[in-house]
Amino acid sequence: MVLITKFDKLNYDIRHVNKISYQISTYQNSLEYEQKGELLQNKYNEYLNSIEKQLMIIWLNNPEQQQENVQVLVINKKIREKFKKELDLISNQYRVSPSLTSKTSQWKLVLFDSDISI
Repeated sequence: MVLITKFDKLNYDIRHVNKISYQISTYQNSLEYEQKGELLQNKYNEYLNSIEKQLMIIWLNNPEQQQENVQVLVINKKIREKFKKELDLISNQYRVSPSLTSKTSQWKLVLFDSDISI
């Protein structure tokens, strides 16, 4: 969870690096740094989307999402009983899914955004 939140906070740094990449490309009349900035932005966005999909799998926030299958409930109960001591040591903050701020903030440079909707 800590890794996810730290990765999510990189969006501001990536935005600044991309601004500098664009300025260097403009100054040198070369597309080299602009292409690197675009690649960085696209890879970061790709990883964010991957993390977001995994969050939905790892943490089931809504009770409606949890399966009502009796076998699954019995297995989950047995697992909780077996690992009760370890689960009690886990802080409550780690029992809920972290929220990704990068999905709502404006960190992308539109110039580098390959996924532009018109």
